Amino acid sequence: MSLISKLTTRFLLWLGVVWVIMIALWMSVVLYFFNFYGVSDSLGGDDYKAQDIYEGDWLREIVKGTAVIKGHVKVSDRVEKTLDRRESGLQIVDGRGREVYRRGMNHDWPSHISPGELLREKRLNERSLFIWQSRKQGKSYSWILRRDDEFSLQKLASSTPVTKGKVDLSDSWKDEVKKRRGWIQVLDAQGDEVVNFRRPEALPNHYASGELIERVKNTQDHWQVNVWYESKRKWTWIYGQPGLDIETQLSNRWRITYGWGIPLCVGIALLIAWFFGRRLGTPLLHMVEWIENLAAGIFQEPSTKHGLPKSRGMDGKSLRRPFRLYQDVIKVLETLTTTLKRSEEERDRLERTREEWMTGVSHDIKTPLASVKGYADLLEAKQYQWKEEEVRHYAQIIREKAEHMERLLADFNLTFRLENDALPLVKKDIDVVELVRRSAIDLSNHSLSDEQQIVFQAPEETRLMYPLDGHWFKRAINNLGMNALLHNARDTTITLEVDKLSADKEPSNAHGGIIIRIRDNGRGMDEQTLVHLFERYYRGTDTRYDEGTGLGMAIARRLVEAQGGSLHLQSQVGKGTSITITLPDKS
Repeated sequence: MSLISKLTTRFLLWLGVVWVIMIALWMSVVLYFFNFYGVSDSLGGDDYKAQDIYEGDWLREIVKGTAVIKGHVKVSDRVEKTLDRRESGLQIVDGRGREVYRRGMNHDWPSHISPGELLREKRLNERSLFIWQSRKQGKSYSWILRRDDEFSLQKLASSTPVTKGKVDLSDSWKDEVKKRRGWIQVLDAQGDEVVNFRRPEALPNHYASGELIERVKNTQDHWQVNVWYESKRKWTWIYGQPGLDIETQLSNRWRITYGWGIPLCVGIALLIAWFFGRRLGTPLLHMVEWIENLAAGIFQEPSTKHGLPKSRGMDGKSLRRPFRLYQDVIKVLETLTTTLKRSEEERDRLERTREEWMTGVSHDIKTPLASVKGYADLLEAKQYQWKEEEVRHYAQIIREKAEHMERLLADFNLTFRLENDALPLVKKDIDVVELVRRSAIDLSNHSLSDEQQIVFQAPEETRLMYPLDGHWFKRAINNLGMNALLHNARDTTITLEVDKLSADKEPSNAHGGIIIRIRDNGRGMDEQTLVHLFERYYRGTDTRYDEGTGLGMAIARRLVEAQGGSLHLQSQVGKGTSITITLPDKS
């Protein structure tokens, strides 16, 4: 017997037994409730306190635990603890509707309530608001009990952020509504829908005056509706869940109990069990195969002979009907597959980067290390008698080579961290004008800027603030400026310019876009240099400085991009070069 046959047989037996038991139990419950209905109607009388047996018993206990001492109403500790545990609110008002006790009620619930207001609230919230009227020491009091333990619209409204008129329901609330098979709708002061979640298509997205009250009272469409009014924004929060229609239920129980026989119910149960056994078994086998593929390192969903995922329809997007029951599990498997595939790609990329890093270190460090070793061997040789000036000269060369190796290792490490997004950035509001000004000062004070002119340009008396990591962004500016300094003649003018990105020059636009230009009127670059300038280990041929690492421009570009900026390069041989850094608008 194949696995699918075994699984189908097991589901058939299991669902068959469950269905037989559930149908027998269901019929017993139908008969029990058929004979039970009418009890509440027979209670009758002038007192409406028995409208809900359970809340009525609880209110009776609350009334017993209420005492009037010297005109002050007090409730026992046991009652208050029960109110807190059940997340319910209690208000006691005297005969004139004035509040004499309050605990756990909503902050917007009035402290004085008229009979008409109380009747309106009772009609709108008849499933969560319960009232008891009695006398204590000859005075009339009303106990108002509000139960929000089923689903608290007030908690939903208070914990849901609203940004620019957009309501963002959290995943936990959505899961709670789904679990209850309910729906949420929010209306503004005009009755127009602000947002909804799982609202049935048959229900309107706008309510006129009075329509909402009819919706709350109407149960013909099998929906129970609760409403909470948020006075601050004048919004109405509506929650609905499947309800009961007593007349329909009684009619169905008559028809099912006497119109159908037990043998027919058993036959239908077995047929449904077989049907569900087939439909439930196929997706399970598919998911098992999927998990086996993941374990074998195949990070994709098993597909049909046409190359489409087995769980999808011919369009490749919608789920096939048997798989819709497991759509949450399939989503998790898709997420897991994507995560594992991304992790595998990241691991391969990290391994390649590590190999490149090791190759670069071993290659670029050989030259200075050979120089250090050569001069050390010369100093160590006994056949030579070195003068003090020669020893110091060789020691200076060894120190310079060692410093060059330190720069190489530092640039290698920084490149490795940038390539793997492992560089922590501490962003805060930085005055970009001042930052670029300091870079210009550093550039002009460099030993190689002997006859070159360094010019700084920025809007007068303007501070351009932008969220940046100042240390690393200044490193990028310095690298770009040094590149212009080292690859141009001594009579070159290098300009560092800062300006706003937009045409609006008002300084009040905080975090607006910013442009930084580093331009010169020097030699310019040919096409080959333009293509390879920002590649690692690329060195220009016209430099006056031979101690570079070949990583400065690549590091500058990655540092700018890591902070959300972009680089644009323009150059023409004999006319100069311009590098533009664009920081986008963050306002």
